[in-house]
This record gives sequence, structure tokens and C-alpha cells, in this order.
Amino acid sequence: MGHTARFLFVSLCTIPIRWFEGWTAVKMWEWFVLPVFSGLPTFTAWQATGIMLATRMLMPTHSDYFPNENDESRFKKALYNMGYSPFVAVSCLIVGWLIKTFAL
Repeated sequence: MGHTARFLFVSLCTIPIRWFEGWTAVKMWEWFVLPVFSGLPTFTAWQATGIMLATRMLMPTHSDYFPNENDESRFKKALYNMGYSPFVAVSCLIVGWLIKTFAL
């Protein structure tokens, strides 16, 4: 697979994954922040995604510290992160829902 094909594959797969993370952040905001602090604004999944992407740009990840990695290693990390991110978002939703439903 060429560099362009890899880039397109990772880019196209990342968009729905990042949107789902944003949607998860919106749900957490609605479940836990809005009931406590009334008057705060709600936001959409796209706005939450933008906020999350902006914070990721401002805070470097561990992969930024290894500039001498080859393309294959970077592609494998990107695939791992594409699988890991939805797992974390689903886990947060499940735990958040359980807390919202049974503890509050």
C-alpha cells in the first residue's frame, strides 16, 4: 500500500471515530456537568470534536518524540489508535451511564 493510500485510509477512518469521541464528550457533559451547573451551554458533537482536536494539537503525544520512526511503524500506531479510541469512548459511555443511572 502506497503512502497516499495509507494516508487516505487513515484519514477517512479517523473522521467517524473522532466524531464518536466528540459525541461521547457531549453525552458526558449533558449527564454530569449540566445538572450541576445550570445555565451552561450545550454543544454539538462537531463542536466537541473540534475542542478535542484543538487540545490534541496543543498537547503533543508520545509519537511526536520519535521522529526517526519508519512509515510502517507510524501506520501500525495509527491503526492501533483507531481501534483503541472507540474502545475508550464506549467504556466511558458505559461507566458514565452506570454512574448516571445507579449512583446519582
